[in-house]
Amino acid sequence: MNFRKLIIIGGGVSGVIAAITAKKSCMNLDVTIIEKEDKLLKKLLVTGNGRCNFTNKNIDFNLYNNASFAKSVLSKFDNKELIKTLSELGLYTFCDEEGRIYPYSKQAKSVMQVLLNEVKKLKINVVLSSKVISVDFKEKFKVRTENGGEYEGEFLLLCLGGKSGGKAYERAGDFLKDMKIKLTEERPVLTPVKTDKKEVKRLNGIRVKALVTLKEKNNTVFQEEGEVLFRDYGLSGIVIFNMSRLIDLKKEQTVHLDFFSDFSVSAFKEFINIRKNNMWDYSLSRFFDGLINDKLSEIIFERLKIEDKKVKLLTDDDINKIVNNLKDFDIKVNGLAGYDLSQVTRGGVDLNFIDSNTLESKQICNLFVAGELLDIDAACGGYNLQFAFSSGVVAAKSIVNKIKG
Repeated sequence: MNFRKLIIIGGGVSGVIAAITAKKSCMNLDVTIIEKEDKLLKKLLVTGNGRCNFTNKNIDFNLYNNASFAKSVLSKFDNKELIKTLSELGLYTFCDEEGRIYPYSKQAKSVMQVLLNEVKKLKINVVLSSKVISVDFKEKFKVRTENGGEYEGEFLLLCLGGKSGGKAYERAGDFLKDMKIKLTEERPVLTPVKTDKKEVKRLNGIRVKALVTLKEKNNTVFQEEGEVLFRDYGLSGIVIFNMSRLIDLKKEQTVHLDFFSDFSVSAFKEFINIRKNNMWDYSLSRFFDGLINDKLSEIIFERLKIEDKKVKLLTDDDINKIVNNLKDFDIKVNGLAGYDLSQVTRGGVDLNFIDSNTLESKQICNLFVAGELLDIDAACGGYNLQFAFSSGVVAAKSIVNKIKG
């Protein structure tokens, strides 16, 4: 039997599903995964806080930064096909009220186990603890690792995942530069946001539900409701991670938190007036008791700049100030928390040099790119892992199609 060889650099989700797909589709294809870590799928274990939200019931292409490219890939292997594929490997899943799909065990390890079982069953070659230092590409691809390993194949698939560990050039060493693979500008996204520390430092550890709005001057660039976690440097939480994708460090931006989004401004003002009547003999410093967190109430009280007087003495102007601070608590954005705390990175291989139908390089024949190395990112909710799976499958099928002619 005439074996062809495929080398996959990167043993994350896209690399592993690509290896499985390619081997099952073409048994006379010799597949080797080269991974710099000591085990495959290491990053998968921490996704979704260890629960592994690997896709979503409702995939919206517009949630991706390069929507048309993402649509081309995702339409070839969608969420239903992913769930079916993992189910056939033994994974049982459930869908939460927001459409997020998880393993029924609520453990990322379950997803890892079914994938690794298939890798073993198919006898896919796995090389661990081996960082790639060079790739020569003349008649065939020759891959060398820093521990002296050499691997040769007709096809090469780049699946350098874990972009939250830093920029692609830094993670890959020099071989991406040597191959003249162009990357777009990179920055961390799905990350906590740094803000003015004056107040948030005192709120460190407090969680609140709020309607979060990101503004540039008076223009709204993002709005979503969710749980916000105050950190000593800024804000965190899923809604903040999603907002981080719209942060522009070159512009002045502010975050606005509405702690009572269930009320319109007029209805909330009426609510505060009723509260005033019920608490008329209290001091103003006690007005927020039972309404919001104690530490937050201290800061709201300081922001009001109203003399601590009896509640019954509050004027209409005072009421307006209270309403404005609870419905529009503004904080200045100072930056992003960085790669170490981000879930993914904006940027990667320039999509202008990749065929969106096959994921093959337009410059180097038989070179394919999948997963996080591509300049694709999306909001939280399983969209990024879905793309990692989809792109791995699409690349693998494209390689097999080339072999079969």
